[in-house]
Amino acid sequence: WRNGIANTTASSAMLAALLGVPAAQMVGAGTGIDSTQQAHKAAVIERALANRQANPDDPLEVLCKLGGLEIAAMAGAYLAAAAHRVPAVVDGFIATVAALTACRMAPALCDYLVFGHRSAEPGHVLALEAWRRSRCWPWKCAWARVVGRRWLTRCYRLPPLCSVTWPRSPRRG
Repeated sequence: WRNGIANTTASSAMLAALLGVPAAQMVGAGTGIDSTQQAHKAAVIERALANRQANPDDPLEVLCKLGGLEIAAMAGAYLAAAAHRVPAVVDGFIATVAALTACRMAPALCDYLVFGHRSAEPGHVLALEAWRRSRCWPWKCAWARVVGRRWLTRCYRLPPLCSVTWPRSPRRG
């Protein structure tokens, strides 16, 4: 893989809009981009924020104008889990942005969330701080989501509701 699929870009844009923080503070290496690519990524996000003008007080508008379908699906899954009084594991940066968006739509949802790990993305730390959820499992890596899900399902003795086999990135191993 030369580049990622841009889901941290959409997540960073959403989080910058929701928190009112400059994109440069959100952007990390993602799938292994260098500092020049990170600066370009931040500039792209700033242009999207300027062009889309998403209202930070309207999380659905932020999602519609800056998010992707995968983030919308996760936000919907968190809302559905809470509606059925089922806890949900939030595992990683993109999932945290989806959960934060959903919690801004329905604050009671927050009581049903368990955080899996803190990723290496700088935006993830800011998202967790926005929630005062900095006490996550101390795994700081991009591919810990699978490990976190497996560990948490054993810890809580819950069967996984879904399982995803992630392709291995040559850079991450």
